[in-house]
Amino acid sequence: MRVGMLGCGRIARAFAEGWRRPDLTGEQRPDLAFYDLLPERARELAAVAGGYAARTAAELVHCSDFVIMAVKPPDVPQVLGAIGTALDGTPLVSLAAGVPLPAVAAALPPEAHVGRAMPNVAVSVGHGVILFDAGSLGEFESLVREVLGLLGQVITMPRSLWDEGTAISGCGPAFVALFTEALEEAALAVGLEPRLARSLALGTAAGTGILMAHKDDAAGVRDIVATPGGMTTPGVEILEARGLREAVKLAVQAAVAKAKELAWAP
Repeated sequence: MRVGMLGCGRIARAFAEGWRRPDLTGEQRPDLAFYDLLPERARELAAVAGGYAARTAAELVHCSDFVIMAVKPPDVPQVLGAIGTALDGTPLVSLAAGVPLPAVAAALPPEAHVGRAMPNVAVSVGHGVILFDAGSLGEFESLVREVLGLLGQVITMPRSLWDEGTAISGCGPAFVALFTEALEEAALAVGLEPRLARSLALGTAAGTGILMAHKDDAAGVRDIVATPGGMTTPGVEILEARGLREAVKLAVQAAVAKAKELAWAP
C-alpha cells in the first residue's frame, strides 16, 4: 500500500510522522510518496520519512494506491489540472481548507473517486480527529478509512456542518493549548519553578484528555475532581463566573465565521 502526499507542508509532515510511529508494525505502515510544487520540499520530506519523491504530480498519482491532496487553496487549480487525467481510477482525498468537495469534484473528470478529510495536528502522534466525507470514493472508502484510521478517529461529518466541525476538532487543539498555557502561567504565579510548572500543566492536560475520552464524559470528570467543599470547587466557580464557557463559545463562533469568509472554489 502506497499513499501519495500531494503537497509537503505541515500537515503532510504530520501525516508522515503519524504513519511512521514506532507503535505501528511494518505491515501497518503504508509506503509513502511525495510531490510538491517546490521539489526540494518533497525531497526533504521523503528523506525524513523514508519515502519516494516524485518528479511530477502525475508520477505521484501513477505510483500511489490513493492520493491525499494537502495544498493551499490557491494551488488547487494548478494541482487538479496536473492530475485530472492521470487519476484514471486512483482515489483522491482533499485536505484543502475552504475548498468544498463539490468544487474539487467539478474540476476533475466525472468518473473520478474523490473524498474530503480535515485532520488536526494530533495525527502526528496517532491521536488525531479526522473529519471525513466519503464523497464519490465508492469502493475505495473502506481502504481510505482504514489507512486514515491509523492516525486517530475518523468521523463522518455532514457536508453542511463542515466548518462547524473544523472549528471544534481542527481549531480546538489551539484552544486547549491556550488553556494549558494559562495553567502553566498560574503555576508560576503561585511559586512553582518553570520546569516543574510546565511538567505539571502539560501532564495534567494530557492525562485529563485521556480520562475524558475513556469516560466519554467531560462534565463527569469535572464532577469527580470538584467535590463539594474541596479545593477544586472555588477555582471552578471562578472560571464559571469569569465567563470561560462564553469565551469558548465566542472563540468557536469566530473560527466558523472565518472559515466561511475564507471559503473558496477553484
